[in-house]
Amino acid sequence: NKETLLEYIDRRFKLLAIELGMDISYESYKKIYYYLCRNFIGLNEVEPLLRDYFVEDIECNGIETPIYIVHRLFRNLKTNIIFKEPNRIEGFVEKLAQRCGKYISYSRPILDGSLPDGSRVNATYTKDITSKGPTFTIRKFTKTPWTPTQLLRLTTLSPEMLAYLWLLVQYKTNILITGGTSSGKTTLLNAIAFFIPPESRIVSIEDTRELNLPRENWLPSVVRSATGLKSIGEIDLFTLLKGSFRQNPDYVIVGEVRGKEAYVLFQGMASGHASISTIHAESVDTVIKRLETPPIELSPTLVNILDAVCIMTHAIVNKQETRKLKE
Repeated sequence: NKETLLEYIDRRFKLLAIELGMDISYESYKKIYYYLCRNFIGLNEVEPLLRDYFVEDIECNGIETPIYIVHRLFRNLKTNIIFKEPNRIEGFVEKLAQRCGKYISYSRPILDGSLPDGSRVNATYTKDITSKGPTFTIRKFTKTPWTPTQLLRLTTLSPEMLAYLWLLVQYKTNILITGGTSSGKTTLLNAIAFFIPPESRIVSIEDTRELNLPRENWLPSVVRSATGLKSIGEIDLFTLLKGSFRQNPDYVIVGEVRGKEAYVLFQGMASGHASISTIHAESVDTVIKRLETPPIELSPTLVNILDAVCIMTHAIVNKQETRKLKE
């Protein structure tokens, strides 16, 4: 555990200081100890950003470019953290992969995973696919999910909207939450999941773990990428979703629909499984077009099973960027 690691680093540091005959003040000792802990236990220069509650996203575009953050209040901000050497950023991306329990290499240079604290990571490894060298984007999630009342306080949606969503969830209707990137789709999904009765069985299926449902009768499943060059052992959303209907769920939650798994999801809706999911789209028209055209290609009769679409959007209110449930 963390305490044992901190003790170990402290002990080793003191031993080395004695062995090397280092004469250092207590102030210097504290500074060196901080850097040792930050780099061995934490995530190097990025650790302070990860610990800042107000930082939502951490974005690095490659070598010799400053890291940018997305701040809850001030939105896009430039930091003074820059990776100047290729091997430093390569090492850091490898470290991210290890912390996610995944693998990144020249043969498989794209990483999608989750850090132990639940933050979502996307990273690239070589100059072949990102010309400025390795890159990474970390999307942070709050440890405790936003509750429906918190979303009301933030005026993300109105009490009437929330009451209506509560009724929809209570009567096991099929809901699709849509919107652009970072518009608050997963946050809303997490919030309306509070309305699912505590004894109901929920099965969730995701690409990378983002949902955080405060309940016991919940079976969270995550896709598994293949090992080796022959794509052995890959478990995709489609496979997980097919299996989920044999797990006797009252509610099926799919993190994001973007391919052939949509067919299974809508077949599940047709067979009476209440389903909630998210999809990238800006309006109801766009949702229908995305569902009825390749790669999803659902028949209009299946699309008809959908009961409600919630459209999340970015809105500027009093010169502040906010997230709203538009319709």
